[in-house]
Amino acid sequence: MRKALLLDKAPLAKTPDGPGVLVLSEDLSVVAMTDVAEYWLMELAEGENSDKHALPQAVRSVAGLHAMKRGTVAGHFKPKVRLRTRSGHWLLLYASWLRSTDSQEQITVIFELAQPAEIAPLIMQAYDLTKREGEVTQCVLRGWSTAEIAGKLCISSNTVQDHLKAIFEKVDVGSRRELTARIFTQQYQPHFLHGAPLDAAGRLD
Repeated sequence: MRKALLLDKAPLAKTPDGPGVLVLSEDLSVVAMTDVAEYWLMELAEGENSDKHALPQAVRSVAGLHAMKRGTVAGHFKPKVRLRTRSGHWLLLYASWLRSTDSQEQITVIFELAQPAEIAPLIMQAYDLTKREGEVTQCVLRGWSTAEIAGKLCISSNTVQDHLKAIFEKVDVGSRRELTARIFTQQYQPHFLHGAPLDAAGRLD
C-alpha cells in the first residue's frame, strides 16, 4: 500500500497557483474560503469518498487548536498535516487562530503544495527506508559518488554499496539512475513543468 502511493506513474494534473485559505468558526463551520482552498477541499473530500459537504479528516484535525486554547498543549503548537491527494499531489495543511476586530475567534487553514524537503520524510517512510538509507538516498539525488557519500556519512564505500543494494530492492529499481528518475519524476518534475526554479542547493524556491 505504501509503495503504491509512490509508484503511480500517471502524470499529475496542473494545480491552482498560490496557497488556499479556509476560514472556520470555532465549531468548524465554514465562514469563507478562496477558490484555491475550495479546489483542495474537493480533492480531499473525493479522496475520502465522504459527504461532499463535510470537512475532510485532514482539515478537521485543526480541532487541535482547541486543545491549545484550553492549555492542554503548548502555546506554540501549530497543527500541520502532510498528505497525498487523490490526484497524486503532496499537500501541506496548517492552521492558526484568527482574531477579528470584534474579538471573535476564527480558525484559518492554509493549503499549500508541499516542497520536496517537506516530502522527503514521507518518501522514506513510504519505501520503509531506514534513517541511514534515507541519508544515502538524499546523497544519490544530489549526484554524489560513492566516495563522496562515504566521506559525508563517515562510512566505508562497501557500506555505501550495501545500503544502495537495500535501497534498490525496497524501491524496486536496479540503479542509481533509476532511483533518481523514480523520485524525480514523481516529486520534482511536476514543479519544473509549472515553472518553479531551483536554488543553488537543488531545492525548489
